[in-house]
Amino acid sequence: MGVSIYWENSQHTAIHLKFTAPWTWDEYESASADLIAMADSVPHTVDILINMTDAGELPADAVLRMGEMYTDDLPNLGEYVFMGAPDGFESLMAVTDRYYTALGGVLDYRVIA
Repeated sequence: MGVSIYWENSQHTAIHLKFTAPWTWDEYESASADLIAMADSVPHTVDILINMTDAGELPADAVLRMGEMYTDDLPNLGEYVFMGAPDGFESLMAVTDRYYTALGGVLDYRVIA
């Protein structure tokens, strides 16, 4: 249960962030600190795989909080890949993307089943 994080491969090119219900924002923030340290530990681009298959219902502010954590903080973050997202999540991400673009940011993401 909670939020777990690990390198997806031995080349350290992708970080896997897995949500398992029930999870808390404290668990997310702890995993986020680990994610930042992991991404900072390598000089190359790192993609983020966000596994939401077992996340349960997301809080209303989930997309905004996640986006605020990483969008501008780490220059070597590559693509965000959301896996197993609930219905409607892609629409929320489209709104979030427009918000960050309007502020001059870039949010490179895709949502897959």
